[in-house]
Amino acid sequence: MKRRHTPDELAAALRERFPAPYSLSFRQVAEAAVELIDPGPEPVPEPDGALTPEQAKALLKEEDNGYMGTKTIFDKSKCQHCGGLHARKCPAVAEIEYHPDGKVSRVVYFPHGSWPADEVLWLEDVVKAAEAETD
Repeated sequence: MKRRHTPDELAAALRERFPAPYSLSFRQVAEAAVELIDPGPEPVPEPDGALTPEQAKALLKEEDNGYMGTKTIFDKSKCQHCGGLHARKCPAVAEIEYHPDGKVSRVVYFPHGSWPADEVLWLEDVVKAAEAETD
């Protein structure tokens, strides 16, 4: 539930935004009130993007994969299309078509070099980050 502002708070916000002497239109008053009541979402801080050695080692940790032996967490989680890790859809994939039974029938990829590879965490980056602590 949104907090209701007092008339004094609204008046103070208007005086701050439009210093006297100034004649305000109804539109300016409405815009100022809307901005005060709903300033919009809080900005989300950008992650620094650096993979810590601890995170990298956790991704390279081997786990039992049943009868298939052991696999690293990275290998278990990597994308089947680009071979890396990413938070959203694979940036290399332009479109995917499925059969009615849910199996993939066709995959169209963007041309190599035209998709943002910096959105993908590659195995060599993980290995490099894990080894950074020992240097």
